[in-house]
Amino acid sequence: MSNTNEKDGAPQQPAGNIESFAWSKAENLYALFAKLWTPVQLFLAVGGLVMALYFGNGLRLSLLNSQHSIAKALEAKLEPTRNADQGIAAYLLSNVKGDWTDAKYLNVDEINSILEEINKKLIELAPKESKLIGGSTRSKTNAPTTAVSTAAPLDALEVIRKLKLQITNSGSTESWRTRITSMRKESFLVVPAMSLRRKSLTEPPFNANDELALSGVLKYNPEILFDLNLASEIEPIMRRMDGASGKELTIVQAYFITESGVFLIRKPGVKDHSNYYGKEFKPYMQYMDRPYFWGAVDDEQRTVTPTPFDYATKPYLDLGGNGFVVTFSKRFYLPNQRVGVLCIDAKLPESTTDEIAAYLKSLGARVSDFYWSEKNGAEPPLPPEFSWFIDELNKNEGAKSEVLGTITTEPPSLSQTQGGDEAGRVVRFTVPIGSSQYGEGNKKTRLLLVEFDSGRILRTLTWNLVFFAVGIALVIAVTWSLFRDYTVLKREMSNVLEKMSKVMRDASTPFAWLNERNEFHKVNNSLLKVLGYDNIEDLKRQTPTFRGLVRDETQPTYDAILETSRAGEETGEYEIDVITKEDKILHVRAHGERIPYPTFWRRGLPHRFGIFVEVTGPTPAAKPKLVSDRGESAKAHSR
Repeated sequence: MSNTNEKDGAPQQPAGNIESFAWSKAENLYALFAKLWTPVQLFLAVGGLVMALYFGNGLRLSLLNSQHSIAKALEAKLEPTRNADQGIAAYLLSNVKGDWTDAKYLNVDEINSILEEINKKLIELAPKESKLIGGSTRSKTNAPTTAVSTAAPLDALEVIRKLKLQITNSGSTESWRTRITSMRKESFLVVPAMSLRRKSLTEPPFNANDELALSGVLKYNPEILFDLNLASEIEPIMRRMDGASGKELTIVQAYFITESGVFLIRKPGVKDHSNYYGKEFKPYMQYMDRPYFWGAVDDEQRTVTPTPFDYATKPYLDLGGNGFVVTFSKRFYLPNQRVGVLCIDAKLPESTTDEIAAYLKSLGARVSDFYWSEKNGAEPPLPPEFSWFIDELNKNEGAKSEVLGTITTEPPSLSQTQGGDEAGRVVRFTVPIGSSQYGEGNKKTRLLLVEFDSGRILRTLTWNLVFFAVGIALVIAVTWSLFRDYTVLKREMSNVLEKMSKVMRDASTPFAWLNERNEFHKVNNSLLKVLGYDNIEDLKRQTPTFRGLVRDETQPTYDAILETSRAGEETGEYEIDVITKEDKILHVRAHGERIPYPTFWRRGLPHRFGIFVEVTGPTPAAKPKLVSDRGESAKAHSR
């Protein structure tokens, strides 16, 4: 009977053959799996180690960054900011690298020239009888000197017209809401009304731009009149600061503060300073209390900053929307033993802002940026979560200046985008990191949007912990599996070799099992009889290694066989001379092969299984080797 059926001319496999074929395939696949299992284990172990290192490092960085931020925030000195969000600013600046308080990052030669010219102008304008006492010991500028001047008495009306001074207020004639402002475009110049002395207790408030009335007030405040005139004279000199930036620090604004309350400020690239700065400063705002003023004035506070400056602040967030800056200040002596301080705000490199953004992200925050201008609004459009930002801008008349110049946090009241479960665990705020002018006095500000969601951060940390634990567990499991496989394989191989040794114990063929150091592990009775030993212990006392039995003349042959076996190649049969216990020399034809015995640290010869295929001899022509020599040789060649 035929074992095949035909249907439509095609031979068909019988059911038995199909089952046999399937079983054969299954066996082949299992054999392939067994071969691949160890590489798969190693791959899993490496994968688990990489996972544990990656997510463990994420946990480590989260912990270190958080602790580092707290430590830096506690030690931070951010007096120049004078706002309620110093804690947030401290976190932002806690990871800033580099010492930016060194003037070497600026164009020092140009700045020295500017300061010397300002000092000359001051001496030139000082009254004849005035002495400029004190002086700086840090540079040649403003050194102790007596004013030698031909300056004529100041005409208040002339100063008013030259500076285009006007009385302005913010909805009220109260002194704290009124100021004298210069309407010139070249710079912004202001004097808070609170700085003015009054003639009597019944003097009416400023309520009209009357030149004669303003002239009378300035004549009654000669120090302010002098300082206003001085500001108008040094303003053209301060314009040169536009070219005094360095490669890393950029001068974003320069200003002059006098003890009387006169404040002059200008920004490189701005064409209409009156419009640009008009709404930025409160009518009552004065700067004599700021660290960069008293740091330059008070000798005990002055830092060891190299010339040409007397003081430098730590990095802080500028209230004018210029981002992260360092303020350098220089003291000048004015008539009547007064002082004035010239300051420059130097913006830190853009890389610092990138560092801060990256650092916030490492703490778990979401960070993006956008631009805001009066003409175009927010570009790109704000996400729904930050819709409150527009509401804050339009809250009141001075809100734009505050929101665009400081860190602004989301109001505590719930917004439409914030649910009840979100309140208290989500913190959102904006950070101004730079401003510039476009058009005539219009301001364009770049801001960061920052969101801290404690719930999301906690979930991220939890997943990092989970993946870290999974990675560690995988490494431990695979390591245990490998060790178990090694232990089981070693035990099984030992059992196989032990049983083989038992089988060969009484066989007529001389047999030996050598370990990786070429030492005797097992031998049979036939080999002991051929060599003349009573037992294996007696053999080991004479020479623990098989190589110690090999005659010197044939040792190169045996060494070559060992090298071939160590390389994993089959050795086949070979002929050597061995020495018996009675110092007789036997010529033998041997056959030995490497045994795949598992070991963690295989450095010597592999385990070997060998037999004497044929024994001839003795060989009388050869000179026998002494037993003592044989023992020493065994020690010398043992591995």
